[in-house]
Amino acid sequence: MTSSANIATERTPHRNLLPFHWGLIILLWMLYIPMVLYLYTNQVGGGVDFDFYYRAAVRLIEGVPFYDNVVSGIDYVGPSMLVQFLTPLALFLDYDGVKLVWFILNILLLWGTIFYLTRFLEKPSHKLILWLLPIFSTTTLVSIWSGQSTIILLACTVGAWGAYRNQRPIWTGILLAIPTWIKFYPGLIILYFLWKREWRVTASAFIAGMVILAFQIAGVSLEQFIFYVTEVLPNLTLGGEDFAIWGTQSLLAFNQKLFTQQARVIPLIESDLLFNIFRPLTTLSLLGATVFLTLKPSRLSDTADQQYDFEYAMVMMAALLLGATLHLPGMISLLLVVTIFLMHWSHIKSQFSIFLYLILAWLLIELHFFIILGYRSMTGEESTPALLLLMAFYGMMILLFRTMNILGKLRKGQTSL
Repeated sequence: MTSSANIATERTPHRNLLPFHWGLIILLWMLYIPMVLYLYTNQVGGGVDFDFYYRAAVRLIEGVPFYDNVVSGIDYVGPSMLVQFLTPLALFLDYDGVKLVWFILNILLLWGTIFYLTRFLEKPSHKLILWLLPIFSTTTLVSIWSGQSTIILLACTVGAWGAYRNQRPIWTGILLAIPTWIKFYPGLIILYFLWKREWRVTASAFIAGMVILAFQIAGVSLEQFIFYVTEVLPNLTLGGEDFAIWGTQSLLAFNQKLFTQQARVIPLIESDLLFNIFRPLTTLSLLGATVFLTLKPSRLSDTADQQYDFEYAMVMMAALLLGATLHLPGMISLLLVVTIFLMHWSHIKSQFSIFLYLILAWLLIELHFFIILGYRSMTGEESTPALLLLMAFYGMMILLFRTMNILGKLRKGQTSL
């Protein structure tokens, strides 16, 4: 892989989309936004994650200890940065007002991210796909519906990827430091740049991370922050969210569902021995494959940009899977992976095969949502077989394996993917 100075980006405007295409995009979004807003404001589960953020902001305003009374599934268990940014809104607006502002901010940020991604695409049909895909994706629906912070994570990781491509490594580090203090998994992407000896990226990420750390300590107190790092975070990392493992798609949850007894899950084989064997085995396998495929640059200098793009995609997916709390909304970041495939579409030899894999991955991720909604109502069962609850995990693994396959070809110096 070459340094950021050797990676160029060709931007293309939106004017090559026909008026009909723009009309279709605008019409569908005009129908989509009111539907999601109705779900967000009126249906059960609407804004459920936002509620965690809002209650935590109220605690900060009232001076209540931030983490002392953490109850799994009731209180906010993340770093305080996101909540601290919400407190000014909570000071001047009521609950409904803050909730609506949060919805609008997420929509605008999503649109901005899609617009930014389409600038890297040459074909009008690819631009159209990228504008339409979020509308037909349950990852977007659930993210907005539940009021999650995942669109912020998407925007930051996409911005970091693009900043490095545009020879702005300092911004890459800053944009990775911000989401690291929301969900932590982007920190593994920082380690990727450290592994590649991109010192400007890692230095800026470290400095920005320290500034954010000081901001959090000032907001919740040093004592509360230490309590979070020593008590809350280790339990969350090692065991995940016990009450929500049935819907989690991380590598940890994959092993938990298959081999341990969990609420609302029928394990494949209940065995602590198998869990203790397969959890470290699968984790080390994923880490080993990721390190191996980023070990050395492509043999051909003209494929350096391809290698960077697919390496970033692989590392981001690995980071998502290695986290303890990957849910369906978190998979909205796969929009970047799809973009990278579309960017290099002309270099893909087996386009039809890749197209089928992308469709299969999308279908599996969508099935996860409908299985959760429909399986228990159709069967009358509270618990669901583990293999059915892992549909989205399978979709992630398909995308990850295809990305790894392409990186393997690039390491061998192949220009046709």
